[in-house]
Amino acid sequence: MLAKLFPFYSSSGKAYFWVLKKIQLLRLWFNKKLSRRIPMRDRGLHCARTQIAAIKKHDKSVYDGNMLYLKSEISSGYDMSIPGWWNDIYFGFEELCSGHFDAYIIGGKHDDVLKKTKAQEIINKKMLGIDE
Repeated sequence: MLAKLFPFYSSSGKAYFWVLKKIQLLRLWFNKKLSRRIPMRDRGLHCARTQIAAIKKHDKSVYDGNMLYLKSEISSGYDMSIPGWWNDIYFGFEELCSGHFDAYIIGGKHDDVLKKTKAQEIINKKMLGIDE
């Protein structure tokens, strides 16, 4: 009964979604090979795949200094299926810093973080020593 109401419960539904995923991956590969911009509809998958690839290559070398970490939104490793960082909203960056780790959730979209007034105030205070 559920297979009739929800096609993804049937084997043909699974095959359909598998083909859609392969087409999306092919579009990503094609655009990267031609040095074209990734279309908006494919950027979520592209970003997730890029970040997961970087995490897999991560060698855990420690940064001997202080770190100011600005994040766009609260999400955890669980949200991106990243084992080992299930509950870590900093995705392991805190463990890389041997100095002082100072983290702030700014909000907004990922590429807008540094445009936010809150981020500018934090940078002025923490990095430049300017108190407004």
